Amino acid sequence: MPTLAHPGYIRQLRRLGTRAARQERKREVHISAAWRRLWSFVFAMVPVAILTFLTLSDFFAGWDGHAVSVRAPQKPEPTSYTVLIVQQGDDPIERIWSADLVEGLGLPVDPLAIPPSTIPEGRPATVKQPLTLHYRIQRPDKSWEIVPTTTPSALGLALLVLMLGIALRNMVVAGSPVGIEPRTPLPRAQTTPGSVAPPPRGGARGHKGPPPPRPRRGRGRR
Repeated sequence: MPTLAHPGYIRQLRRLGTRAARQERKREVHISAAWRRLWSFVFAMVPVAILTFLTLSDFFAGWDGHAVSVRAPQKPEPTSYTVLIVQQGDDPIERIWSADLVEGLGLPVDPLAIPPSTIPEGRPATVKQPLTLHYRIQRPDKSWEIVPTTTPSALGLALLVLMLGIALRNMVVAGSPVGIEPRTPLPRAQTTPGSVAPPPRGGARGHKGPPPPRPRRGRGRR
């Protein structure tokens, strides 16, 4: 009876070990390629998130006018106000400013936000240059204050766009928002347990049945 030291067992164990090592290397290469594709997508999504952040932070906007009024707040103690800015020779615009800034400017409340024909005296001037992340506003004491346009909400929405893009990519590739490996193709539909498989088209090869018997010719009566 062969023992564990038999050359046949040793060769079989070596083959099994080589096959397992080869499969493990293929698995590592597959996972590494999936991570590279994921990072490539992330690098492609980063400019989209940055563009979202800059757009929400008024990076491309600019104005030069006066803040004339604010809309009526919807909360008793608002954290921000919608300010109407009237520009000389340009359309009026509205921007959302913090309550701490607006409450010190003495702006009247106008629910309809109708721009006046002439700018009333004492309205604070405000200036913002395009491609910047701040604007300037003149205080009642004629001093200028620099106010940043970036907000935590703009940063949060930019990160949300990045995460949603990654989740949608993973859903398409792996079928799960947190999966990174491509889905394996599903096998062809098989019969359920206990059912009879349909015969192949054209009949089974090599299992032809016997030919039908030939009709026997009867002899005539004499």
